[in-house]
Amino acid sequence: MRATLWTCGLVVVLAAPVGIGRLVADDEDDKPAEPQTRIACLNLTRTIRDYTKFRNLQEEIRDLAAPFQQRDAALQRKMAKLREEAQELMQHANDSEKTAAQLPKKKEQLEARAKKIQRDQEDLRAEVQQKLNQRSDELMREVFLDVARVVERHALQHDLDLVLHYNDAIGRSELFSSKNISRKMNDGSLELMTTAPGIDISKEITDQLNREYRNKS
Repeated sequence: MRATLWTCGLVVVLAAPVGIGRLVADDEDDKPAEPQTRIACLNLTRTIRDYTKFRNLQEEIRDLAAPFQQRDAALQRKMAKLREEAQELMQHANDSEKTAAQLPKKKEQLEARAKKIQRDQEDLRAEVQQKLNQRSDELMREVFLDVARVVERHALQHDLDLVLHYNDAIGRSELFSSKNISRKMNDGSLELMTTAPGIDISKEITDQLNREYRNKS
């Protein structure tokens, strides 16, 4: 009887590790795969700079400023002519008593005209600055939305979980210039140092933007 119990006990003791081992194996089989996040990044500065639409919009801004520049040039010519009148007035101030007597009044008139021109210049510059800033903001928003739309579609097509953007110089000479290095050192945000091949999708996004822009043109 005791021998039988020992035998049964031995079977139980030996059988238990086998059962535990099977449970561990089953747990390992059922363990979910480690999640893998697919990440990409793009240089927003480069992407926008090389976007043909952005270059054309810069031309639009310059064209918008042209009429204001012409008006400003006309005001500068008026001011230059006024200076010539003032110099001539001073040169002939002592030609006669009559001329000398009229000098204060003429100087006052010239100064009043000069102040009027200066106010016109200030008003013109404020006007052009407001219009250029407003239009620039509208165009930059338009360009950024184009980039965001293409990036979102690219991420879906390539199963990307996260796309980050950064702003950096283009080309090694600019990238490693003292000015750009100083900017990075003083910037408190994260800065991209290096990426594995295929992570930076700046070129792919820019190429797609330009293809779509050409097709719409």
